Amino acid sequence: MKPRRFPFKKQLICDLSPVFAAAFNGPLIEGQTQTMTLEDVDFPTLRAFEVWFYKKWVPIRARDRHNSEADKDLAKLWIFAQRVLMAELQNDTMNIFYSTLKDHCNHPNCLIKLRDLAMENGSKNLQKLS
Repeated sequence: MKPRRFPFKKQLICDLSPVFAAAFNGPLIEGQTQTMTLEDVDFPTLRAFEVWFYKKWVPIRARDRHNSEADKDLAKLWIFAQRVLMAELQNDTMNIFYSTLKDHCNHPNCLIKLRDLAMENGSKNLQKLS
């Protein structure tokens, strides 16, 4: 399968992520070619990142807690954001998880699990659940 290209403005992506800044401004192949191959990140995750990057909103909406595919997509996006050290994207993704749980899960254990996850990973916007 032919690789898909996602062009990003270098200065913007480097400002948002120290991982991309180091890669594109360093002596390694990414710095020389100004490209990066992310073989282990799937297309929907990169597409969601692209939308967030340019529009500052996460295009994945898990309106129903039984929508495990949307949950998986959100989790993949959060993991990608953690990998490239983009706290703002992590927080935006966790806010969707939180609002979905808040709206669709009244059981205290749901919110406790989400709060614990947020505390472990430093998501500022969810620490208010403590």
